[in-house]
Amino acid sequence: MFNKGTVSSNGEGLECCYYFNGDLANIADNLHAGYNHRYHYLGREPFDQTGTAPYFSHYTNDVLPYIRCCSTRSDCDEYFIPYRPSQDCNGYQPPRPDSGSILTYPSFGSMLGGGRIFIQGTCFDNQDTVTCKFIDAETGPEVPCQYEDERTVSCVVPWLLRIGRVQVFLSKDGGMTYGYRGIYTAVSVDEVTEDIVSKARLEYDDDLKRYTVIWRADALQGHFFDIDIVLYDDYDPTNLEMVNIANDRQFETAEENYEYLVPVNFEVDTSKLVGVVRVMQGNEPNGDDEPSGNNDFALYIWSDPFDVSIFYEDKLNLIKWCSSWSNLDGRAFSSDGELRCPCNLQTALVDRGRFEPSPRCSNTIQDSCSDDNGIVHCVRSSSSR
Repeated sequence: MFNKGTVSSNGEGLECCYYFNGDLANIADNLHAGYNHRYHYLGREPFDQTGTAPYFSHYTNDVLPYIRCCSTRSDCDEYFIPYRPSQDCNGYQPPRPDSGSILTYPSFGSMLGGGRIFIQGTCFDNQDTVTCKFIDAETGPEVPCQYEDERTVSCVVPWLLRIGRVQVFLSKDGGMTYGYRGIYTAVSVDEVTEDIVSKARLEYDDDLKRYTVIWRADALQGHFFDIDIVLYDDYDPTNLEMVNIANDRQFETAEENYEYLVPVNFEVDTSKLVGVVRVMQGNEPNGDDEPSGNNDFALYIWSDPFDVSIFYEDKLNLIKWCSSWSNLDGRAFSSDGELRCPCNLQTALVDRGRFEPSPRCSNTIQDSCSDDNGIVHCVRSSSSR
């Protein structure tokens, strides 16, 4: 499975899937095949309009409709495939062979932020007021830095909603000037693995008929945690609704996992489509057993995005939703002719400049492909030609 990794001229993406014999698969024949993506997972500037947010616009408008509308062959044929067909390889041109500050570490992490990075490259004094801005020195999100030693400061990466290399700007005078810069790489949500950062997850408890937030006990230090469900709206990507379900909640020491039941009275507006869970270090108590009140350097972890209709399934009419989606979004999609799948698996594996393994199904990720559908690998687009 390969996804196209750089954005085409109109912001589209593409996924191509292949059988074991190397043949290109079509979603009309195999529901596990790849298909056109109305919005590329990398997003596109200015990143604050409908369809431009990295990964979330793609999940909302391409992944979620597939999940909801392709549960059966007939529904997929009627509501999804006409608007997100597979792309053939007619016109595909194989790649031509080519001739032959400040330091951040770790130098990469989730596009959603939450991890600590250490920064070196100049000398620091414990009296310096050090801050960092990401993406843009004028308008980018700003976070305070913590003194580690005369050569090192650290900060918590903010919510970036960008994929790829972003600039990091450092100030030693409280943000008056940003004279130092470096590079940090933001990784797409679907490419964040436990090797990069621990994740929270939602699991359904059949006995209690409720969802549980679960995260590894060693993922975050402390015994007090904040738990939020962040709701994403593709029509207003910068306006995130954060619903707190636990604030400075104390947990007993656990050997493997912490667990928290989502409250019974938790409700979500049925207009909301996509959510992510955030688990954040809470305020640890001071000597008087009261919270310290300082969360500037609290770390946090995220879940994968999920369909928030799990909290309002009884109010969701899937056929009506899919019909509405295909009428509205289907009309907006028209291939620009730039995107073509490699004609066979061997070519797709070689064309690394324009295609990369797709996390949905890849021979590089164990058990990511279903065993019974014949698909062994998919790629997604990483360049426009």
